Amino acid sequence: MEGDKHADWVSVINHHDSLVGCAVVYFTDPRDSNNKGGIDLWRTFGDEFKITVDPSCTNGMLRTDLDPWYFQIPCKYGTIWPWGRRQIAIDIDYHDQIANKVRAIPGVWAAHDGDREKTLVFDVSLFRQIANIVLPRKRRRLSADQRAACIEKLATYRFS
Repeated sequence: MEGDKHADWVSVINHHDSLVGCAVVYFTDPRDSNNKGGIDLWRTFGDEFKITVDPSCTNGMLRTDLDPWYFQIPCKYGTIWPWGRRQIAIDIDYHDQIANKVRAIPGVWAAHDGDREKTLVFDVSLFRQIANIVLPRKRRRLSADQRAACIEKLATYRFS
């Protein structure tokens, strides 16, 4: 991706993962001497799901300038974020039944297990199965008709 500062982070190892249902994009961390990175949530799941940035990240930065470790997917029952090379984590707070459903899936393990707060880690191949439980927020999409109606309705407010 020419002109994309984020490209410094990305070593695109695109392969279609049939269990994930899309091409998984990984990034390499230039600060890591072992060149281990993680899953680039923006490029892997950004077309389908809403991607946000961790609130601890600096405000006002362009998406292309952000560290991919800060990307996250907000869900109805938690927040998904990168954990390791092929692993993703989800924080599920105060939804014990949902956390127990996710934890019951083979291949999911608890990194942090508080009284009512859980951090569960899983391989990217389990993403769709877990997404059906935690319900990631979808990206808003307008159909061609909706887009045309919006353009027509807002035409009088347009700057020339």
